[in-house]
Amino acid sequence: MKAQGHITVRRRPKDGADGRGILTVTTYYLASSASSGVTTSTSGWTTAIQEVTSAKRYLWTFTRTTYTAGSTVVDTTPAIIRVFADTGLTYRTSKYTVGVTYRNDNNPYYRDANGVGYIDIVYLNEISIVPSGNPASAFICNKTHTASAATPAVGELWTAMNTQQPIYTALLLTKKIIADYIDVDTLHVKHLNGADGTFTGSLVAASGTFKGVLSVYNGDNLVAKIGDTAEYSGTIYPFWIGGATPSTAITKIDSTGKLTTTNIVATGGTIGGFSISSTGIGTLGATDIHSESSYLEKARLYLDSIDLTYGARQAILDARKRGNNLLYLQCLNYTSIGPLAYLETSGAEAIRVASGMFGGFRPYISTRVSGTLADYENVVVCNNNSAYTISLPSSPKKGQMYLIYHLTSTQITISGNGNNIRRLTASGLTTVSSTTSGSIECVMCNWDGSYWYLTYIKVS
Repeated sequence: MKAQGHITVRRRPKDGADGRGILTVTTYYLASSASSGVTTSTSGWTTAIQEVTSAKRYLWTFTRTTYTAGSTVVDTTPAIIRVFADTGLTYRTSKYTVGVTYRNDNNPYYRDANGVGYIDIVYLNEISIVPSGNPASAFICNKTHTASAATPAVGELWTAMNTQQPIYTALLLTKKIIADYIDVDTLHVKHLNGADGTFTGSLVAASGTFKGVLSVYNGDNLVAKIGDTAEYSGTIYPFWIGGATPSTAITKIDSTGKLTTTNIVATGGTIGGFSISSTGIGTLGATDIHSESSYLEKARLYLDSIDLTYGARQAILDARKRGNNLLYLQCLNYTSIGPLAYLETSGAEAIRVASGMFGGFRPYISTRVSGTLADYENVVVCNNNSAYTISLPSSPKKGQMYLIYHLTSTQITISGNGNNIRRLTASGLTTVSSTTSGSIECVMCNWDGSYWYLTYIKVS
């Protein structure tokens, strides 16, 4: 038997690695209250799209790809694809401007962290730039973009809204009005639910009345109110400006007309009987205040041609010559109101007389039988028939001086009141805490900042 046929012989190649293919691709979703920090290991992921709510505002997603070789798994980074829209889309209007990013947050879909999206409406209020062949001057944004054309490009980016022809009607119900000109007898802005509406822009009228509350904003910041009827700490301020509330306002007027302000810049005008200029405050007219008794009795303050600036002269008060007196102080019919002039300084001279004479000097005189001397008791008369102690001030000021007249032969003790006393004796300079004498004498006490220095003038 004869057999016929053929045999094919092939060379067997060496074993190679299997190819890598995609086995599965799965998309996962997670509704969460977190706006950051979500990972693939966060619990709650499902393959079904979860609904976002006010409690779980953010919808997260990631994709998991499983490959055939070795069942390798690769995950994308979780990202937010939706935000719960509490208020949904908000229409906002503005004048069309090149370079501004206009939004339609349905294209592409977007909501901010508060769940709010925007659709922009722009208007052209100059007839010269209205697009040729299109009489419309109001346009709604179709797609989020940054404006580059001189006018809105109708088509992919913008849709023309209307031709803005004049409207004549006795009743107009509308959510928003944008107009360069409104001619009405009465304009009442009100919501359909009866609540008062909001008016923004310029209001110009030759006459008429304004009812309600006018709020003035600088951007989003409230800076003034007119007609406010709310109470603040029991007080109503119909007008205030320079703050978000009357308590922070720079200037406010209450319902009785009382003005309160923390900042006044006045270079002219009058206040009562005082004239205001750019350089000072003075009385009206040329009448000399100390020549008119009736004028003087009513005056609490008299400043004429003064300079209250703290400048190169280091002068807080610069009183210039008026009549025969450079500075005139007088108080009549009041005996218990304290000093007419009170000067106080820290470590500096309160008064310096560079030239001229000090006339009519009369120090304060008191009568003492004991006790601690006050700062103003410059001359002290002691006429006691029994031993007594006079204490000098415990916290004296440098240059403080007293004259103590001891008019009897009884013993007088002068105490430093916690400060040391220095005096000259037959044996030289001595330092003591107090000193006692039984002679009729005058004692001068001077404080140099460290010690009381006593000088005795005895009757021979």
